[in-house]
Amino acid sequence: MLLVPFTNQTTELNSEGAIHIETPPEVDDFSFTIALQTGKIAEQNAELIWEGVPFPEDKFVNIYQVLYQSDNQKEQKNYFKVADRETTKKAVLTDLKPGTRYLLFLRRLINVSPLVNYTTGIYKINFF
Repeated sequence: MLLVPFTNQTTELNSEGAIHIETPPEVDDFSFTIALQTGKIAEQNAELIWEGVPFPEDKFVNIYQVLYQSDNQKEQKNYFKVADRETTKKAVLTDLKPGTRYLLFLRRLINVSPLVNYTTGIYKINFF
């Protein structure tokens, strides 16, 4: 650190010892965890509910992408939802096969520039 005295200052300040400072670690505002749970489940559709995104949501997530595939991996589908402050934090997945187990992945996408989409997290859940 450099201390510059005022113009025409006649006194000099001297420290008798060193002063040590430590800055806190950098905080990553985008490092948070989303909790997933299933809502209503019917024969051909299911609800996926999430929470944990800080407010305002559209600062931290632009688009949610839900990828879901059957256990036998014969079918794989996508569901996209634009994030905003007014929408509910859920997706209703349709055209499911009755009696089939599915694996779900939730990705949160952030558009950090016109050319870059950033995936900030992938979460998964199993359900029947």
